[in-house]
Amino acid sequence: VTGVQTCALPISGVTLSTLTINLTFDADATFTSAGLSSADIPNMKAACIDAANEFISNYNDPINLNFNVTATSDPNVFGQSSFGLQPYSDYNTMRSALVTDSKSADDNTALGAGGSIATSDPVAGSHDWWVTRAQAKALALITDDLNNDGTFTFNGTNSFTYDPANRAVTGKYDFIGVALHEFSEIMGRTP
Repeated sequence: VTGVQTCALPISGVTLSTLTINLTFDADATFTSAGLSSADIPNMKAACIDAANEFISNYNDPINLNFNVTATSDPNVFGQSSFGLQPYSDYNTMRSALVTDSKSADDNTALGAGGSIATSDPVAGSHDWWVTRAQAKALALITDDLNNDGTFTFNGTNSFTYDPANRAVTGKYDFIGVALHEFSEIMGRTP
């Protein structure tokens, strides 16, 4: 498929993680009309892949996360994410999914007595709990698929550094940091 970059960290043919992040980039013309030079476009794509690989190297959920990457020249946008939310009205279903997915001592603390995940619904009355599509996949609340989980949009008129080995450049913004921030929101780090 044109424009799709699949990110993984292979070592001698062995993948370190079962998480796959599929990046789909808008057409290059979108990026140039948003302010990127033709030389910046491959660097931006490589920086997005570097950011995706940061998550791949630290998470092992056996799912596909599918992110679209685009740019704008809108002065009101620096970086932003957009994503769908999945509603769940049954707290027990949500908690059960968290228990099943528990993998670490921190997970056990959150789910244990006095932890941040209550044993019963802490909110009275009829309501929904919302998770991103990426969270729903990670918790097996929805089936893993190749549908778009969210879009990362950045302002192409900003002066960015894309080099993973030189991210603190005077007068430039760290693009990898922006991508990490927006990717993490698509993955569920939302207010």
